[in-house]
Amino acid sequence: MRFTHETLIYEKQCSCRAFVPSAFSPNNDDRNELWRPILECAPQQYSLRIFNRWGMEVFFTNNVENGWGGKSAGNLLPEGTYAYTLRYTPALPILPAETITGTMHLIR
Repeated sequence: MRFTHETLIYEKQCSCRAFVPSAFSPNNDDRNELWRPILECAPQQYSLRIFNRWGMEVFFTNNVENGWGGKSAGNLLPEGTYAYTLRYTPALPILPAETITGTMHLIR
């Protein structure tokens, strides 16, 4: 009797990097209307906060699909630099939670 053994090896990406745009232009031209990070994986937990230059929070979401349109309380915000804090926990338990802070530019 002859036995054969076959091993299949699959390469799987084990990272969950975030790609964060440096600017966006919500000016109703249907291009770059929303600002949001793009993740390589589906997160288990997610939060995105955006702050104006005085540190006041102008946007918050727990939904990875929601982006910021350059408004706060329904009002258009001026051009300028805004700070963000992105926190997410990848669904894969082997990957650590990430916190990314930085700035982005709103261009009208």
